Amino acid sequence: MAFTHTISECPLAHLPSVTMTADQRQVVGWSKTMPDLISKQDLLGMVWPSKAEQQLCFTTLVDVRSQKQTKRLMTCEHTSADEQHLTVYCCDLAMLEKQTLRQLLTRTSSTCQTTILRLSPYGIIQSAFDPEKPRPWLVGQPLMRFVHNDDIPTLCQGLRQATDPTDEQQDEQQDNQVTLVSFDVRCQFDLHQPDRMPSPHEDLPLIQPRMYHFSTIVTGTQDLLCVIRPHTQGSAIASASTTSLFQITGLKLRHLVHHWQQTLWRALEQGLLLLAHYLALVMVFSLQSYRLATHSSFWLETSELALRCVVAETKSRPELDRLFSWLESTGFKSSRKWFTLALDHGSDWIITMLLRPKTSLPV
Repeated sequence: MAFTHTISECPLAHLPSVTMTADQRQVVGWSKTMPDLISKQDLLGMVWPSKAEQQLCFTTLVDVRSQKQTKRLMTCEHTSADEQHLTVYCCDLAMLEKQTLRQLLTRTSSTCQTTILRLSPYGIIQSAFDPEKPRPWLVGQPLMRFVHNDDIPTLCQGLRQATDPTDEQQDEQQDNQVTLVSFDVRCQFDLHQPDRMPSPHEDLPLIQPRMYHFSTIVTGTQDLLCVIRPHTQGSAIASASTTSLFQITGLKLRHLVHHWQQTLWRALEQGLLLLAHYLALVMVFSLQSYRLATHSSFWLETSELALRCVVAETKSRPELDRLFSWLESTGFKSSRKWFTLALDHGSDWIITMLLRPKTSLPV
């Protein structure tokens, strides 16, 4: 693991483990689940890969060649109190990736946290889609009715940026450009539903507004499409944040979003909720992906990550293992070490000189 901690604090402490000698790294003991992890029943005397043989790519990866397949393990080593033994906790990286992907799909396969509104140019809600809780009472109402009074200026500013760009933006804007405006405001969408309206003798229910993140875009019919997601913090007490504007170029995203949202509303009108559900997923994912791609450091960080992974994968190639074994047998004992240093220094130089932006020193 990349951070320092004790064995009692190890996040992998509940996973399979092996105990080995510190000098020879020979396995002398293991947990009950360890043989199943590496598909080998008798681990006694097995030589565990040294740190020099392990490949570092954000996590420590160890190749264990079992009878069934090559497994890559994320490991965390701890030295015993007498410094004579090591305890290594192991996690199958493939299983970890599958579990992470399963959790990701569980979260993203449901749009229960997403509400999509279609607004008129005057801010009147014309259609609403919320798969978790249908809110028909929103239709026909002005959006600002559900927004906290202190955040109405932020809402108006965001909608104005989406519908009425400045003269400079109008000159630069082309058919394949889209203005995506994002802002955070506090809303309470359930306070005005008919079954919750109090009688004249009842007090209004005290409900804290919640902070919502708005992503707003103009469709081909000049309507406003708002993708709304609640913040994870729950109730918001801080003031709303300022708006962020993104110019997205390269594809006719405006026309794509226009066709997507038209199909979405038609599916809702015909009761095809499953189709509407997946159309909403595609639309939200596309808007978020294009917004991420416009971030100035996105491609630089992605390139750095890819380069480091390529270097780590190059070091672990079995062809190179055979080559260095042959070179070491002919007398070149440090061939693997020099090759590893060359790769590391070369990749660091490329990242420093080409991928990371240079900053000028103050005069």
